[in-house]
This record gives sequence, C-alpha cells and structure tokens, in this order.
Amino acid sequence: MSIVFRGVRYRGAIAGRTGHTQVRMIGEGQAHDLPVRLDVVNHSPTGFEWGYGGSGPAQLALAMLLALGVEPSRATLWHQDVKRELVAPLDDDEWEIAGDDVLRALEAAEHGETLRGRDA
Repeated sequence: MSIVFRGVRYRGAIAGRTGHTQVRMIGEGQAHDLPVRLDVVNHSPTGFEWGYGGSGPAQLALAMLLALGVEPSRATLWHQDVKRELVAPLDDDEWEIAGDDVLRALEAAEHGETLRGRDA
C-alpha cells in the first residue's frame, strides 16, 4: 500500500487540567485527530499516551504507522519497536514527529537497527 500523506506530521499535546491527550495528523493542508485504531490491536481503549513503554504509547505507534498507509500486518509486527524508538522517549506535554521519521524507525526496526545505530 502506498503512503497516504507525504510530508505528514503528528502533533501531540496534553490538555490542561483534564490531562486528556490529543494527537493530530497534519498534512496536505489538512489536520484531523489521529484515529486510535482499536480495530487492529486494542492495547489502550483509553487512548494515546507517550513518554514510557506502555500500552498507550504502543497504541500511538500503531496508529501512526497505519495512518501512513503501512499494511496492518506489517504495522502490528513492528509497532512496538517504533514505540521504543520514537514514542517512549517523548518527555514533553507537547511534541511533533514527522511521518518520515516514523517510517525511518520502521525500516530500521525491520533491519534490526535503531535510528541512533544508523546514524552512528
């Protein structure tokens, strides 16, 4: 399957007092909430999280891959690696990740590498 959006970015934020997390997909002049995609894998029915290695970050990594057009079988196989590489290290209430970085993390995982290992 081809990539849905070129130049897509993901932007996450924790909303004020509620602590609710929101992740938006931004690209080609459009912005919308990233679907949680519990239909593929149900890690976190309460939604997305980041900054640690748990179920909410796994759901986010999976959803980002799927939104980029990665086949569900490939996304389910590698999303935990993408979570460890990109989502778990996020330590701010607001962040932005390029879709290209998500795809690079996927490709690195498929080759048994990390992005840091590739750059070294």
